[in-house]
Amino acid sequence: WRQRRKNDFDNAKTQCLGKRDKSFAGRIDPHAVEICGLINEREDCYTTSSCSGRCYMYRGSGFKATSNFKRFRISHERIANPSRFFDLTTIA
Repeated sequence: WRQRRKNDFDNAKTQCLGKRDKSFAGRIDPHAVEICGLINEREDCYTTSSCSGRCYMYRGSGFKATSNFKRFRISHERIANPSRFFDLTTIA
């Protein structure tokens, strides 16, 4: 049963890591590439998504996969001026 479980895990890992990236960015977060690589090199684990830290504002009645969803000020970097970044009056 252990070998079957390992085979199931190996198959799931291969399928997951072989899929096209469906994220909005279309790639692994550049800040997380190294750590994801280290994790995915291990035999006993793998990553299913990556983000080193994200902050974004959105507006809309829909979900992010719909046309009613609009993104504003997406950032993976440190927010230098949080008061401005999160000021809703500055969003067009």
